[in-house]
Formats: sequence, C-alpha cells, structure tokens
Amino acid sequence: MSTLQPCPACGADIESDSHYCDQCGAALMKCPQCGRFCKGKFCARCGVPTVAASEAAAPAAAQPAAPVQAPPAVAEARSLVCGAMGVTLPLEAGAVIGRITGRYAAQLGTFKYVSGTHARLDRDSSGWSITDLGSRNGTAVNGVRCSPTLPFRKGDTIRLSNFYDFTVQ
Repeated sequence: MSTLQPCPACGADIESDSHYCDQCGAALMKCPQCGRFCKGKFCARCGVPTVAASEAAAPAAAQPAAPVQAPPAVAEARSLVCGAMGVTLPLEAGAVIGRITGRYAAQLGTFKYVSGTHARLDRDSSGWSITDLGSRNGTAVNGVRCSPTLPFRKGDTIRLSNFYDFTVQ
C-alpha cells in the first residue's frame, strides 16, 4: 500500500512506492529497514545503509535490525573548481556564493550570469550541501536543480546559472 512521504531533496509529498521524485526528478534512496526515503548513504532514523528505491523491497519491520556499520571512508571535498574559467573556490561552511556579495565575490566578479547573492554552502554531520538563495538562473547538482537545497560530495558537478560548471574536488 502506498502512502505519502516527503522527498528528501525538495520536500514535496510523493508516493512511498516511487523511484524518482515527480516534482524535482531526484533519484530516491530508501531505507530497507523502515521503508523511509533517505537523503544520505545511511538512514537517519535507524542507521541502516540505504539502497536505491528501485531496488528496495517492502520494509522488513518483523526482521531483526542489521548491525550498524560505520560509513566507508570517503575523501573529503575541499574545493569547487571551474576549469573553464580557471577559478578554484575553497569550501567554507556558511559561505555565500555571489558575484557581488559573499566569500567568493572577488573570484566571481566576472561571472556575469551568477546572481549578486546566488547560493550558500553548508556542512553538517551528513556532509556538504548547497542552497540556492533565489538566484535568477538557478543552481543544480549533477543536473538536478536545487529547490532550494541539495547535498553534494567529491566528484559531483555543481552548475551555477545554467552556465558555469564546478567540479567538487
């Protein structure tokens, strides 16, 4: 039986048997233990590793919980690199990305399609995320538009203003 659950990427209510969010298009990850959509590699509620919603079976509530394993060591993301423009932005929690305001205004002053106050970088226990601050031309992570926040990690591509691609390194 399908129920409504919030999409972890955009917050829209979607059917619990969905594989992709019908509002933002994000591929959904699911906890095989409790059946909830999850944002990261591990369920925030029960700590079980998540799986793609397309591969998830019905919740296994009657089965004993699998032992919680520590997340695998992942190289830490340290910067955003726009090779086409020759710009490297060191990641800093709470930093605003903008052509006029924010931590990176000096580096982004010539990026004419980036808004004056475009986006914000945040870091918490689950990793890095970027929030679009109402920019005119948008922000996306790996082709998924922020509405307003999306997580990212090393190797991902962040696109500012449908024009400038930054690789997370």
